[in-house]
Amino acid sequence: MAARPRKNNISIPNLYPLYSRKVNKVYWRYKHPITG
Repeated sequence: MAARPRKNNISIPNLYPLYSRKVNKVYWRYKHPITG
């Protein structure tokens, strides 16, 4: 159910999207929100 970039089919377990409404961009963070 995790959001993945369409152009990249490689799944990275510790990568999750962080959407910023200020700049209207999606940042990809390496820390997991649950495990930290």
